[in-house]
Amino acid sequence: MYCTCTQYILSTSYIPAVCFVGDLDDQMLLQVGRLRVVVESDAALASFPRGSYQVESKEDAVRTLWSTFPTNQPLWQAIFDMVDDVHGHLTVDVDDANDIEWTVLRIELQLTSTPPSKATWIRRHEYVLQHFEAALVNSTHPISAADVQEARASECHVVGCRLHAPSTISLVTRHSFNLPSLFKSLESPMEACQMAIRPDQWYVDRLTHGQSRALTDLPMNVIWDVLKYLNAREIAVMSMVNSLLQHVTYDTVPGLRLTLFAHQKKALKWMLFRESMSNRQLQCVPFCEVSIPVLTGYGYRASPHPYMVASWIDPVFGRVLAPASSSQHSRDSRGGFLCDEPGLGKTITMISLLLRTQGTISRPDDVDAPAWTAYGLRSTKHTGGRRVAANQLRPSHASLVIVPDTLMAHWSYQLDMHTTGLRILLDVGKTVPDVSVLETVDVVVTSFGRLATHWMHHRPLSALESRAPERLGSENQRNYADGVEHKSLSPYVQLHW
Repeated sequence: MYCTCTQYILSTSYIPAVCFVGDLDDQMLLQVGRLRVVVESDAALASFPRGSYQVESKEDAVRTLWSTFPTNQPLWQAIFDMVDDVHGHLTVDVDDANDIEWTVLRIELQLTSTPPSKATWIRRHEYVLQHFEAALVNSTHPISAADVQEARASECHVVGCRLHAPSTISLVTRHSFNLPSLFKSLESPMEACQMAIRPDQWYVDRLTHGQSRALTDLPMNVIWDVLKYLNAREIAVMSMVNSLLQHVTYDTVPGLRLTLFAHQKKALKWMLFRESMSNRQLQCVPFCEVSIPVLTGYGYRASPHPYMVASWIDPVFGRVLAPASSSQHSRDSRGGFLCDEPGLGKTITMISLLLRTQGTISRPDDVDAPAWTAYGLRSTKHTGGRRVAANQLRPSHASLVIVPDTLMAHWSYQLDMHTTGLRILLDVGKTVPDVSVLETVDVVVTSFGRLATHWMHHRPLSALESRAPERLGSENQRNYADGVEHKSLSPYVQLHW
C-alpha cells in the first residue's frame, strides 16, 4: 500500500486527456481540464463583477481580471506560459460562493489549435498538466473547509492537489541515504523476522498515527530499491544488522546491469558464505567409511578408494576423510569451486561476486599452517618451502582473476558490458604492472600463460636458494636451483588478493 501511493505521488508523467468541443467546420477546441484554485480575498476582488472571463495571455489577465490578481504565483505563471506557448484559451469563473478571506476560482483550460506533434511541450508544461491530471479525479467532489485549508497551505493552492499537499510532501522528499542514520532507524531482529506476515493495514496505521518510520517498515521491493544506492561495503555492513537484511542483501549486486537467475543467486549466496570468516571444526571420518569392495581369495574385503588422497575434504557434508593415524583436528578454510555446467553463466556469477566484495580488504587466513600439513595435498609437498609468508603480503582490496589466454577478450567484454564502477586492469602488456599499480584497482585479469612465463624468473626463492653462497662474478645475484636467474619477486605474490 505504501509503495503504491509513493509511486503514484512521484509519477509526473502526464498524457493530457483531451476532448473535442465545437463543430469540425468551426474553430476546434481541445479541452485539457478544469481546476479549482483558492485565491486570497481582498477589496479589489470583493468589488469585482461575478461571471466568466476569457483569458488568452498574461497581459490579457492583467487587463481583464482585478488589479491584485496573483499573477506572480508559480501556478498562474506556469498557466500563462502554457497559454502563450500552445495557444491556449483560459476561462476563469468568479461566483458568489466566497469565504471572508479566501475565494475558490473555477478555471478551464482549452487549446485553440492542434498541439505540437512532438511531445516536448508536455514536458515543458508538466507542472500545469499534472495538476489537471489530479483534477480529473476530484472535479465533482464537493469542496469542504478541510479542502480549502489544505489548498491554502500548499504551494499551488489547487483544491485536491496531492503533489504539493503538506501531508504528502514529507513522504516524497528525497534525502541522501546516510548509513549511520539508516541503522538508527532499523527495528530489532525479532520485529524484522515478522515483516513477512504483517498486513498492509499495519503500515497505514503506523504512518497515519505519527509513529516514527523505520527502514524495515517498507515492503521488500522498496528495500531492494534502497539497496541499489549503496555500494558493496555498505551492503556488507548492512547484511550484519539483522536476519531480514542479511537475506535481502544476498540478492543485491551493486553495479551489475543484469538480473541474476535463481541458480546464480544461490551460487552467489554460497560463495559469499565461503568467503566469510570460517574456522569451524570439521568432522573427521576414517577411510573405512568411504571404501570399495575388493574380491580376494577369502571373499570381499573393504579397500580404500583408489582416487582418495590423504586428508581429503568433503565441503558438501563438512567433513574430512583421513587415515586413522592422521590428526583428528581439522578446520575449514575459505574459498571453493564453482562447477556449474557450461552455459549457466559462471562468468556473470563470478563478476557478481567481484561486485559484492568490491572495496573489501582480505582478512588473514584462519588456519596458519601449510596446506600439505593440514590437508595432505600431494602437489604442495614438493614446493621446497617456496612460499611467501602471510604476514609479508600487502593488504589489498583487489581481486585476481586468472583465465586461459583465449578467454581474456571474453572477460574484457563481459566486464565492460555488464558492470559499472569497477576499476579493471587487463594484464595484456609486455610487462606486469608494479605492485603499487595493482593495489589501486578492483579487479586484475591475467592469463595462465602470463603466470607461467612470469614464474620462470620471478617466483619466490626457497629456503635453500636464499641461503646459497654467492658465486664469483655474480655478486648480488640469486639463482634458482635449476640455474635460472632470479630477477625480482613477482607483484602477483606480494599482494593478499
